[in-house]
Amino acid sequence: MIPITPRSLVLLALATAGPAAVPTSAPEPAAAVAPSAPAPRDAVRFNFTQTVANIEYAAVRLSHDRPAAVTKSPEVAGDAWYGAIMRRLPGEGPRQSAHYVPFMAVYSGGVATRAWCDVNYNGDLTDDPPVRLSAYPATTGARSFPTDLRWTAAAPSGDLPIDWTIRVVLEPPAADGSGPFFRVQRVHAMMGDVV
Repeated sequence: MIPITPRSLVLLALATAGPAAVPTSAPEPAAAVAPSAPAPRDAVRFNFTQTVANIEYAAVRLSHDRPAAVTKSPEVAGDAWYGAIMRRLPGEGPRQSAHYVPFMAVYSGGVATRAWCDVNYNGDLTDDPPVRLSAYPATTGARSFPTDLRWTAAAPSGDLPIDWTIRVVLEPPAADGSGPFFRVQRVHAMMGDVV
């Protein structure tokens, strides 16, 4: 099949009209047609409900080095590792970590046995109670703890209260002897339907 273009239509018209129809000058370009406005649509509504989703957004290796944000740690017997829950406030760039929430985990026999999280954001892990660790069924030897993080973010429309429930999963050390990973999950998410 031959593709039909405006030029091929002009040539076809000239060929079928005979020699008398051959123009002596170039044809005028076609006038531009303004696009029509989109047809109005019915309003679309969304219904959102909060549900347990466990959305994982980070997997990072724990470190023996105490982060600068931690001013004081509990004295423990065992293998202490540090990590941080990623949290940024409005206006902070992707490399800023001043508002990360640090935590410390103690490992014994390749399993996390105790942990502390700086939920009051003061850098002192000794004034935070130990978190409750639970087995994490998806990974043999992993432990996890939930923590609630609450703060107020400044927004152009006014202060915005933020309330996150986070699960930190503490993996066992790797078989090659390198440090364990931790994973961070947002427990709740807003799920919606188009109505």
